[in-house]
Amino acid sequence: MNLNAITKKLQTALVHKGVHVSINQFQHYSDKAERMVTKFVVTRPKYVEKEKKWKNVTICETYQRIDVVRTLASLLKDDGGEP
Repeated sequence: MNLNAITKKLQTALVHKGVHVSINQFQHYSDKAERMVTKFVVTRPKYVEKEKKWKNVTICETYQRIDVVRTLASLLKDDGGEP
């Protein structure tokens, strides 16, 4: 099983527990690597009482999908608590 499938399964398991996370991908050119690279950003909504609205809180920013899998697994293990 590849990391993309594992990511989707972990995200689905979190949704079943009531924890909603979004995984965004951004691409840009890296001069160091001399190629296009993908950045993964994991966020979850959080209600800000002071402003009386929902805001996305960044949980993880990484260039490796394995770090996304580890973050989701730790959220699932901690019952959706902050990592």
